[in-house]
Amino acid sequence: MIEVLIVDGEEAARSGLATALEGDPGIQVTGAARDARTAKSMMRELSPDMMLVDVRLPGAADLLGRGPRVLVLTSPAAAGRVCGSLRRGASGFLFKGSPPDVLNGAIHSIVDGGVVLAPMAARELADAYIRQAGGILDEVHSERLQRLNDKERAVLDLLAAGRSNAEIGGELYMSEGTVKGYVSGLISTFKASNRVQVAVIGYQARLAG
Repeated sequence: MIEVLIVDGEEAARSGLATALEGDPGIQVTGAARDARTAKSMMRELSPDMMLVDVRLPGAADLLGRGPRVLVLTSPAAAGRVCGSLRRGASGFLFKGSPPDVLNGAIHSIVDGGVVLAPMAARELADAYIRQAGGILDEVHSERLQRLNDKERAVLDLLAAGRSNAEIGGELYMSEGTVKGYVSGLISTFKASNRVQVAVIGYQARLAG
């Protein structure tokens, strides 16, 4: 059972998230906090596996990287906070209004060690990386890209679009376990640290045509 703590300043949002998560028998909402201070206290008391956090809350950034995995769940207007949230320790970045199956799938994926980004968040991260790196695939990555088979390239393209493992599996008719295997293989192929770095490489490849 994955125990989740919801951290959001809006009562309607906290209630809506709790309701959305009720449909997954593998997830249990153990608490909900309206501010970062309360969240810190509940985090120590409840020891949740994961927190859903709206980073627009004052002090919310201090909740990242403090123990439980964190899925940032916020407004599209806060897309510019993707890089900072990931640097501080967030494991995912989705937007409010995401369908329950996407939200539930993201929680399971993150607990399994994945990183989940909404498409807009993935683009923001990739654009920031590209601005820093010059936007060009280096020769080594280009060579490794050419060695991918069709399935590997399809998985890479969907990673670059910010898809979760469940979404990739649905589009490519694979089990989530098979998708995880492909993702692990891509991380190894590109000598990356995590799926976010692989997604950035895929995004650069798409820009290069």
